[in-house]
Amino acid sequence: HFAPCRNLARAAFWSAAHCRTGDPSAVVEDLLGASRLGQNVALTPALIGQLYDLAIQGTVIDAATMQASTLADDSRLVQLFNDANYYAGLRRGIEEEANISDRTADAMTTMSTEDAMHVVADFYRATSVQLPSVDQTQAIADLRQIADLQRQYAQTLDLPEADYQEWLADQQAVRTTNPFAKSLLSAIEINITQTQAMTVKSAMAGGRSVS
Repeated sequence: HFAPCRNLARAAFWSAAHCRTGDPSAVVEDLLGASRLGQNVALTPALIGQLYDLAIQGTVIDAATMQASTLADDSRLVQLFNDANYYAGLRRGIEEEANISDRTADAMTTMSTEDAMHVVADFYRATSVQLPSVDQTQAIADLRQIADLQRQYAQTLDLPEADYQEWLADQQAVRTTNPFAKSLLSAIEINITQTQAMTVKSAMAGGRSVS
């Protein structure tokens, strides 16, 4: 459903830019609708939903900025940008990724060795990472370790930057020994970077100061 939702949002942006000439209130309604669509996409139980939401919200901000002079008398978009909390969606997505890791590990415990190795092979095929030499028991243990780290990641979002960097350094050993770490933890870090950037962008659009 991600691509169709992105296309619906694009239709709303096109409508705001080309079909609402002389009707600032309708422009705002289109942009608010697109923003709500992105927020609903973020409820998808996986981090990819967060990325699609950020992309949609970024375009909402860009569209509002382009028409700022005509929308100045309507405070609804400013309120939207000031109320935005992208970290809530990020934390929810990370925690769900941990649940997925645990469910995968649980499922592998009841599989034959051949089927379990197919799960590992499919994972690495999807991530374009070379399949390591690992047995079923070790793969299950590695996934559970990643699930624990993913949940820790969700908690680090509230840490000061220095403490966060210290925590990252402490996990370096896992990154070099756990074959799932590079892909699963890197996906979280990409989302964190995008969320930080969007938080700043939203604050600037809403006129808030960014500490």
